[in-house]
Amino acid sequence: MKNSNKTFGMPYITTVTPGAVPVITMLCRRAKIGEIVNQMVEWDEDRSKISPGLLIESLIVCIFCGRKPLWRVEEFWAKQDLKLLFDGVDVTVDQLRCAPTAVPWINCPK
Repeated sequence: MKNSNKTFGMPYITTVTPGAVPVITMLCRRAKIGEIVNQMVEWDEDRSKISPGLLIESLIVCIFCGRKPLWRVEEFWAKQDLKLLFDGVDVTVDQLRCAPTAVPWINCPK
């Protein structure tokens, strides 16, 4: 008997392995971490188009998902589907690379 199964290529399909990233991202949103951070900081929209809260959320995702060292977060985010994770926010890997430097913006209450 001859095998009649034909294989074909799918050149437009890209596979991603998100792991725990979507779960941790959703937990951050449910805990309203971004909203809380945005209330604690002074955000200069001329300096950053994405909010400090989103940057901190991205940093938390990196930490919980094992991205170390943090000064190389762009390698972590380059492997993720940013449009799926940050729906409605036009965010790039270059913007998320700034997350570790966003921490000094926080005005901690005395």
